[in-house]
Amino acid sequence: GEGTNIGFAIIATAVVGTVLAVLALVGGGYALFRYSNKQDIPDAEEHGLSRSTFLLRNKLMITSEDGYKLSSENTRWSAYWSQTNDYIILNKHEMEAAVRLSRLERFDMTSFDSFCILVSGNNEYTSDSFSFPDGGRSRAGLEELPSHG
Repeated sequence: GEGTNIGFAIIATAVVGTVLAVLALVGGGYALFRYSNKQDIPDAEEHGLSRSTFLLRNKLMITSEDGYKLSSENTRWSAYWSQTNDYIILNKHEMEAAVRLSRLERFDMTSFDSFCILVSGNNEYTSDSFSFPDGGRSRAGLEELPSHG
């Protein structure tokens, strides 16, 4: 009679509830897995920016070998293992502004200004200290300019 129906209803509810809970956990786990994989695989623009960042840092001599680290790099462990902890930290957004300008894309002027101030203040190869093989005459054709002295 009635006791059997109530017992059956309780068991059916428990089974359906368990199945729904397992499905929710599996679905949530799958969604989390997809999201984390999406974060690990950069899209084409992000890959292009990474490549351009690598090239620009080499060209400007602001690589980790030159004593510079991006704020997005793991500076704590690399500084721990290196001989010195004297890294100049480049803000990721400022570096991105410089990269975007080098690619002739829209960029954040304030971030680029900050980047220039940091790099020009710390780079040993600024125009004031860099010696050109010809004594600097090749810069802007200085040998052809009349002197005002």
